[in-house]
Amino acid sequence: MRGLILPCYTASKSLKHLGRDGGPIIAREKSLAYGQTKDYVEELHVVCRTAMIRIWRTGQQPAGAKLKLPGFEGEIYRQMFRLIKDNFGLIQKAKPTTSKNSSGYLLWEVWNKNIFNLAKLITGSQGTLGLVTKIKNQVVRPKPLSELLVIFYERFVQFGGSCT
Repeated sequence: MRGLILPCYTASKSLKHLGRDGGPIIAREKSLAYGQTKDYVEELHVVCRTAMIRIWRTGQQPAGAKLKLPGFEGEIYRQMFRLIKDNFGLIQKAKPTTSKNSSGYLLWEVWNKNIFNLAKLITGSQGTLGLVTKIKNQVVRPKPLSELLVIFYERFVQFGGSCT
């Protein structure tokens, strides 16, 4: 594992801990190269209401297995799957068209008609849907060279689009 990084790569990485970054949609100066935290969450253990549930990407496990579970966990999967499936077009239409979006509940990211990933919903929830007690993330080998250029302006200047 030596030499690997969590892809969200925060500027204050020496002060960060994973618990804080597991809930928000973290994306810092390296997010254009690596993506956001939500892109690397493999599995979450979440305390919701009265139960602990385990959430994973259904690309790793069959979605049908989660939908057939009895009790609270199965009910969450069934209701969320039905809600997203029944409103898929409307949800996709509401998706922002920005390269970085931190607008909260990522319903448009949960199901792409192939992978059903409730971890995307929890990751964007800022802790409002449950308490994350365990996170399994992917890590990557950092690119060998990278630079960051910061430019300060005294006033806004129009660059190809409209800027007031």
